[in-house]
Amino acid sequence: MSCLIFLTHPEVVIDPDVPVQNWSLSDNGKNLLYKSLRRGALPQIDHVFSSPERKAMDASAIIRNHFNCDVTILDKFGELDRSSTGYLPEDQHHTISSLAFEYPGVSIQGWERVDDMKDRIIRCFHKIEASIENGATVLASGHGGSGFALYLYLQGLSNYDRKLSPPSMGSIFSYSPAKQTIELEWTRLDDVKPSDW
Repeated sequence: MSCLIFLTHPEVVIDPDVPVQNWSLSDNGKNLLYKSLRRGALPQIDHVFSSPERKAMDASAIIRNHFNCDVTILDKFGELDRSSTGYLPEDQHHTISSLAFEYPGVSIQGWERVDDMKDRIIRCFHKIEASIENGATVLASGHGGSGFALYLYLQGLSNYDRKLSPPSMGSIFSYSPAKQTIELEWTRLDDVKPSDW
């Protein structure tokens, strides 16, 4: 049975002097992926679809090399566009992010509207879904906010309840296109077991 796994990138190198979309995975983030792959936390991946942001592409490259599969970059699969403010200290980022999801139809301090982000992520999802061959398992390498929006869409929910957001960076959920259901709820990679598949 076909399966789509959504991965939020693991920990990144936060550099105020580098545009957020160019941040790379930290050593801790890379090591989480390496260790998870070695212990079988992910099933055989047949294809990876990735956000164009570097942190997501870093994760995609590690998965591609492990499974010897192809990667497709989706230009519209990036995180909520926050370029209007650039880097913000954690407390300010949390405040604006909370407001953005509380008022998804409003641009907060020039950030992309969450509703607009959700629309483009859903369009990308349908492209991915249409390309999945019967029985294949594909992985979408993305971000916390975009994964949250997609998860709610797949659950038929419109309210951005933060209790349903990813528990941390480096988390996954899985979706069955055939059943049109979430098969594995948001789970930290550290907590995913080979028997989950």
